[in-house]
Amino acid sequence: MNPRRLAHLSLRLTLGVNIAVHGLVRVTDPLGFAEKLVELFAGVLPRWAVLPFAAALPFLELAVGLAVLVGARLMHALFCGALVMTALTFGTCLRQDWPGAGLQLCYAIAYAILLGTLEHAHWTLTKREASWTSN
Repeated sequence: MNPRRLAHLSLRLTLGVNIAVHGLVRVTDPLGFAEKLVELFAGVLPRWAVLPFAAALPFLELAVGLAVLVGARLMHALFCGALVMTALTFGTCLRQDWPGAGLQLCYAIAYAILLGTLEHAHWTLTKREASWTSN
């Protein structure tokens, strides 16, 4: 077994489970979750700016997490996850929650590592995309 393939797989599985479970526990009450985020951002962002994103977030996390976990359209799933993390980091920084932003940076690094090493992704649901190996 190729250790780089195993390393990619282990990080992909861990990140996929983590993000999918974030979404899974929140999709049972997405509006309740969204309302908590609206309260958290009170005085920082208006309700209309927080509520739609917060209501969609559990479903985004579940979809991205599952796609990363099983390797479905992996490049797109990883990039989508990185974009979600960018949006979360923006809000977290507006709140000046620096420890939270630091944690989100760890997730962003994991996404970047997986994106940068896609040539080592071999145990995936969908076939490797031709663009993975092109510059």
